[in-house]
Amino acid sequence: MSVEKKKVMNKGTKFVVAFIAAVLLAALTAGCVGGNAETFTVTLELNGGTGVRAQDFIDDGVLVLPTEIPSKEGYVFGGWFTDNSLKTKADFTVKYTEDAVFYAKWTAEVYTLSYNLSDLAEYGVNTEFTYTVEDKVTLADPARIKDGYEFLGWEAENGESVTEIPAGSTGDRTF
Repeated sequence: MSVEKKKVMNKGTKFVVAFIAAVLLAALTAGCVGGNAETFTVTLELNGGTGVRAQDFIDDGVLVLPTEIPSKEGYVFGGWFTDNSLKTKADFTVKYTEDAVFYAKWTAEVYTLSYNLSDLAEYGVNTEFTYTVEDKVTLADPARIKDGYEFLGWEAENGESVTEIPAGSTGDRTF
């Protein structure tokens, strides 16, 4: 009989240990242990950018920003803001206690447009300009500047005739 009692005790002990482990696991999962951890969602409004997704953080206020920086062709990332008018820069040292939305700010990258026509400089014409992805640029007509010459047009590096740089274009250009 003592052998049977020992087996019953081992089964009972195993049950109690398993029960305690299950309760602890449930408590940890539900946030009942370790400072009443509550999860909040941070929404990152990318304003046309890509590369980052919403994050979760706990109510101790520590917000770890994603390591990846969002991107948007033709723009430079200008940081996170707390308002969609992009006037209030986000302060990530503040303790957050509820869901939060942060908005990405973008600044148009500036590109150089150069004309490869040495005679223009002799006539006091600027041969280098800037533009952004938001600009539509009509290329200069040097025929109006240099009398007695017929200007045949600008060519892109691939040999195609070009009269403008359409909005949405990026990169430095030389004509």
